[in-house]
Amino acid sequence: MDPLTHTLVGAAVARTPLARGTRLAGAALLVGANLPDVDILSFVAGSDAAMGFRRGWTHGPLAVLVLPIVLTAFLLAYDLWIRRRKPGRAPARPVRLLGLAYLGCLTHPFLDWLNTYGIRWLMPFDDRWYYGDSVFIVDPWLWLVLGGVAFLGSDRRGFPWGWLILAVLSSLLVLLAGERVPLAARAIWVLGLGAIVALRRLPGVRESPMRTAAVGLTLASLYLVAMTVSSAVAASWVRAELERQGVSPVHRLMVGPMPANPFRRDVLAETPSSYRYGSFHWLPRPSLDLHADPIDKPKSSAVLNAALEASHIQGAISWMRFPFVEIEETAEGYTVYLLDARYVRSRSRGFGSAVVELDRQLRVRQTR
Repeated sequence: MDPLTHTLVGAAVARTPLARGTRLAGAALLVGANLPDVDILSFVAGSDAAMGFRRGWTHGPLAVLVLPIVLTAFLLAYDLWIRRRKPGRAPARPVRLLGLAYLGCLTHPFLDWLNTYGIRWLMPFDDRWYYGDSVFIVDPWLWLVLGGVAFLGSDRRGFPWGWLILAVLSSLLVLLAGERVPLAARAIWVLGLGAIVALRRLPGVRESPMRTAAVGLTLASLYLVAMTVSSAVAASWVRAELERQGVSPVHRLMVGPMPANPFRRDVLAETPSSYRYGSFHWLPRPSLDLHADPIDKPKSSAVLNAALEASHIQGAISWMRFPFVEIEETAEGYTVYLLDARYVRSRSRGFGSAVVELDRQLRVRQTR
């Protein structure tokens, strides 16, 4: 999931009784919820190297075991430094702090598994990718619920400028996303923000921020469960419908989430020779709109084989789930587009693609 979602999960949990009893509890949860994304530093070695490394080592079992210990050690060192400057302050409780750091870190790989990007749960022991295909990587409803929980339980002294800025920026992303976010979803977003502001003024909410946090986290959890279950049910229905329409055998199937719309899903089915794609709709009744033109799976050729040897796309190759290829002949040689049908359905140089330039002798001419 996006960093904001991870951060809001930590902030929401920090509003519950779990965070009571020790100093720096909020820091343990907030930092812990984002800590596995320390692998973003791999971009220093280039975007392709990062694609081959990310959501692996720092999201696997060894990292989840070690990272909370490292985080707790840093927090305890910081706590000691603060107490030397300000004698008399109660020390942080190491065991409780470590437990919260583990809780924060454990939420991260679970949330990352939920989307179509995938995660390698078992790295470094096994580099297979696993996909939840349940929740879009940027989900405004999680922002609304978790952000609302954190806002309702925040300090009420002074004007909440930080929350106002966050609300404005997230609203711009939702409201200006164009056709990808349905008009009804944008209207619900605005109404939801207004309801959260109104709730903050209610005495019961002001007096029971921890109960409010528990309710909000319960709603978010139920939403995630509902999305996961609906994804599995939709996938089963789509597989049966594809067979009824004569699209078989289906080797692999993705029925993935769409932005801000839990009632529509992106469908991608792998057959022996091609990928079939379309969209699934829950309303007004379950239905499948299948695109008439399939995407051909890559076929071996001298040009493709030479491109696949290029060193600057090995990370992309290891990450791609539904790869296909488009080859363009140019005056200098060939441009080979290696594409992932999860994210692009035609020639592109954006996310989900890797490009190799070859000369007439099939040598790599240019890297991008």
